[in-house]
Amino acid sequence: MGIAFNGEAEAKPDIIRDFAASNNLNFPVGAASREAVIAYLGISIMERFVVPQIVILDRNGVIRAQSEFMGSSELQDETYLRHFLGELLDEPTRAAARR
Repeated sequence: MGIAFNGEAEAKPDIIRDFAASNNLNFPVGAASREAVIAYLGISIMERFVVPQIVILDRNGVIRAQSEFMGSSELQDETYLRHFLGELLDEPTRAAARR
């Protein structure tokens, strides 16, 4: 999933659809406020960071990998990602907690 987090994308959802179509993206792309994304990523508003910021969640919603603020080459390497994601997909799903 991709998240656009600039004011223009939030205000004009067609921009996101056009970007996804023109770049042949085959995954969902949504929008969130810059503040929400920065808070989720744990980045200070004073911190410089690059895009894409990559966060990998496992089947249970646990963050298993996250880019450094200035990028992480391994999280942009297809061979590494295929292996890493394959290992995550092989892990069993944790049972939901009973109430």
